[in-house]
Amino acid sequence: MNKRDELQKKELMKAIEDSNRSFEEIMQFLQGDTSAGDSEDVES
Repeated sequence: MNKRDELQKKELMKAIEDSNRSFEEIMQFLQGDTSAGDSEDVES
């Protein structure tokens, strides 16, 4: 279980590093803050 958790942490950190989102945007997403109003990723 510890190995799985460590692997998930590494994968998450890699995704964050490769993301074009700011730290604040990522934290808002993780905290469920939808008030940012960024509809950039919404497809019509």
